[in-house]
Amino acid sequence: MSSPEVTCATLGFEDRREDLGWSVYPNPATETITLQFKNGFRSGQIQIFDVMGRIARELEAQASMEIPIADLPGGLYYIRLKDSRQPVLRFVKY
Repeated sequence: MSSPEVTCATLGFEDRREDLGWSVYPNPATETITLQFKNGFRSGQIQIFDVMGRIARELEAQASMEIPIADLPGGLYYIRLKDSRQPVLRFVKY
C-alpha cells in the first residue's frame, strides 16, 4: 500500500506595519508596553480593551509612553486612539 502524495502551499499576508502612524512594543509583553507615534505626536485619549470589549485602561496620549500592564490578566488586548483614524493596535499580555 502506497501513501498518497500531499502538496502544501503557504499563504500569507504582506506585513504592513510600516504604514502605521504608531506602534506598540514589546509584543508579547509581561510588565509594560511602550506606545510610540512615528509621524509626530497626536493628542487624545488612549483606550485599551480586552477581547470582550471591556476597557482595561484609559490614559492621555503622550508622544512616547510606557504603560504598566503587570496587573492585567493574560490575553489579547486592543489599543485605540479615541476619536482618531489611526488603526487599532493589538498586543498579547502573558
